[in-house]
Amino acid sequence: MRAYPGRLPTGSGVLTEYDGIVEYLLRRDLVSRERIVENDLVIVESSRRNCNVKTISKNGPCYFLKQEIRDTGMEHGRPATVAYEAAVYRLFETAFGGGQFHRYLARYHDYDPTESILILQAIPGSISLAEYYYRRKRFSSRVAGELGKALATLHRSSVTELERVREIIGVEPALPWMFFIFRNERWLKLNSSTSNLEFTGILQASPELAGLFDEARDDWRASALIHGDLKWDNVLLLLDTASRRKPGLAIVDWELARIGDPCWDIGAIFSEYLNAWLSSIPLSSESGPDQYLALAGFPLSKMHPAIREFWAGYVRNGVSGPVEIQDQLLRATRYAGIRLVQSAYEQLQHESELTSKAICILQLCANILQRPMEAAVHLLGLPFPEPAYDRSQYD
Repeated sequence: MRAYPGRLPTGSGVLTEYDGIVEYLLRRDLVSRERIVENDLVIVESSRRNCNVKTISKNGPCYFLKQEIRDTGMEHGRPATVAYEAAVYRLFETAFGGGQFHRYLARYHDYDPTESILILQAIPGSISLAEYYYRRKRFSSRVAGELGKALATLHRSSVTELERVREIIGVEPALPWMFFIFRNERWLKLNSSTSNLEFTGILQASPELAGLFDEARDDWRASALIHGDLKWDNVLLLLDTASRRKPGLAIVDWELARIGDPCWDIGAIFSEYLNAWLSSIPLSSESGPDQYLALAGFPLSKMHPAIREFWAGYVRNGVSGPVEIQDQLLRATRYAGIRLVQSAYEQLQHESELTSKAICILQLCANILQRPMEAAVHLLGLPFPEPAYDRSQYD
């Protein structure tokens, strides 16, 4: 057996010790003793909120194991759990059984309620979309278009399927927690750092932003099963398919899936491009704001083809009419601004003090919420559709 260089996460779970991992794999018949004797087992730690372990074998199956070792997140006071994510995977196996979206999922293997471990088939030769983009320093239009198609496929939920969603995962439609950032919720304070609290204080001191968030919240349309926490880190790309017309993608981390507004997922991907752009700007520079565009390591103009292809992939495979598409683009752009604020909040959990980027995001969010049409055209580089638009412009 070989292990990754480094330390396993601390804790009391079976995935926090090498011997415990091997013993668990053997007990669950996930690996044979022959694989271990032949040194055909590699253990790779890939933890984030949970304790995550990949087991890789050349001559046997590969697995991704996720164990809950603490409260892994909070969604308007509701814990995001591994058990819930397992229920979502079972949902895809039943209500969405045999559907087209299965090609965008890691294969569900089992859930162990005793140890709170979710067992998925690992995808060898894959990396996150974030790593792929940042490593190449270019943004693939083919990959972006396939992600748009994947989301459109997910969001084509029938009424019958949505009833099965409620039955299997057992939750009613709920708004993302970021819409409640202006309330002094106790659960939010308990999950905040000092810089988070300072950031929240600036937000709550702005009645204008509060009103804009309320408007976006009131426009929420709970009409489809959504991922709820979509980001480049939660999209895996098969490297050997990246250059093909249909690259292989897998969307992971379904802990916050729910019935919700599909535009939240779309806006989340829009916000990833804007976040990459902002992160590439040296905001500590003495240059004025009017020079920021020229200083960006990832200029928006270089991302526009990928953003356009992502949106086109969604539109081509969706079921909306022209008026609905215009409305979707407006809502998705507004949600992109709110998701930027959420990203800033999450990043500040690891910072000792408020950052210049976080302040910049607040201003950008206000601009996006005030003028979403201009943001869609000038920031995202999208052709804003007229009500009489022809879908063929995206073909």
